[in-house]
Amino acid sequence: MLYNMPTRRPNERPAHLPLKVKYSTSQEWEIAYVDRSICPFLVGLPLYPMPDALTGIVTSGNRNAATSTMWVRGAGLWQDRNAQLQWLCEALGASDVMPTATLHTEPFCLTLAKIAHSFAVAELGIGAFDPFLTGMIRQRDLSSRAEFIGGGHGNEMPSDHLHVLEFDTNVCTNPNVIAVRIRLLGILGTPTYYVAAGRRK
Repeated sequence: MLYNMPTRRPNERPAHLPLKVKYSTSQEWEIAYVDRSICPFLVGLPLYPMPDALTGIVTSGNRNAATSTMWVRGAGLWQDRNAQLQWLCEALGASDVMPTATLHTEPFCLTLAKIAHSFAVAELGIGAFDPFLTGMIRQRDLSSRAEFIGGGHGNEMPSDHLHVLEFDTNVCTNPNVIAVRIRLLGILGTPTYYVAAGRRK
């Protein structure tokens, strides 16, 4: 919504976003729904180790899409963040406001898988490699996420481009494995992800 990116379901975009507010009459936070054009919010993305298929190392611990480590930044904010939050407090009659974020790791990882697979097919051809991700995509099964999807090491310099999508031959120990580099909303300083899309024939 922030960059009006295309969607197949434009009518499902919410007109209002949740914002935590605290009123002077209470010590508890409450949720107010604020027009999306003026509501600040947080962008939250999961952080993972690099994929096993690229490093040749088997990741210990969690193998699915769950994570306890996240990258979080504010978005939808004015240049003067404090002025915007003060303005919102006055408009809502609140003593304090706090932007919120919701992180759904499984749909996010499936999105990375779809992007990487589609990119590899478009650039190399459907018969040029043995794909790793088709079963994951079709069955929506993220139990092998650690094998094929990872990256995101925290703070990175903002990019001049909204998104970055390319092959990366420098991150894989096996030259036959196709590594796709994906950075979404890079102008916000978001993390970079790496996906093992398949093995070259």
